[in-house]
Amino acid sequence: MALLPYVTEDAASEDQARVIASVIAERGSLPGLMSLMAHSPDGLSAYETFSRYVRTGTSLDPQLRELIILRTVQLLGVDYEWKRHLRLAAATGVPDEALASLETWQSSPHFSGTTAEALRFVDRTVTGTDPRSAVGELSNFPAAQAVDIALVVGFYRLVSLVVLSMDLDADDRLPPAGIPLSTR
Repeated sequence: MALLPYVTEDAASEDQARVIASVIAERGSLPGLMSLMAHSPDGLSAYETFSRYVRTGTSLDPQLRELIILRTVQLLGVDYEWKRHLRLAAATGVPDEALASLETWQSSPHFSGTTAEALRFVDRTVTGTDPRSAVGELSNFPAAQAVDIALVVGFYRLVSLVVLSMDLDADDRLPPAGIPLSTR
């Protein structure tokens, strides 16, 4: 059970209702994370602006973006985001075999070249102690893409912190993920 009650449309303050309506207009629904974040209407509004950039504005190929997101939330153990982004990755064309082997990507034939470099960056920045040591992993990317990779990883580290610290419930509106978060 989440540490805070979810804000619903019928119980929202005027400020909360305004930002909830904006989220629903953009996304078509109010996901649990946004319902919880609606306790801070200005925070949710700022989150949505950054989220929109990460989802649709970066210079990254959509498949690479989704693999970066999935690897980040996989390392952080965030099933809520894993379930959501498995579906998005599949929709961008990432093969099921690649998704199933993401946990052991280093030995998978599905990840090479710049994709492997981006995943190495994710691993080193999420599990390492000094993110500066991972910057070399992005040397084959144009500067804008290197920055966008760091922004995507950073954003999903933030999302993961909110989901885990608020004990956000798994979104029951989504069917179980076909590929588990971890096999270890």
